[in-house]
Amino acid sequence: MVIYLVTFAVILLVLYSAVRIHMVLGLNRLPKKENFDEMPRQPHLDEVLFAN
Repeated sequence: MVIYLVTFAVILLVLYSAVRIHMVLGLNRLPKKENFDEMPRQPHLDEVLFAN
């Protein structure tokens, strides 16, 4: 039972990191200032996820 939980957590982590990489690549292509204002909030999201 524990193995299923661990694999599920790993899959979620891989999906989350893939979304993060996709967002970073998208932000580099867009020269909008609104997107760069959202970048400082991303590390806070990581701290919340790893704290739990």
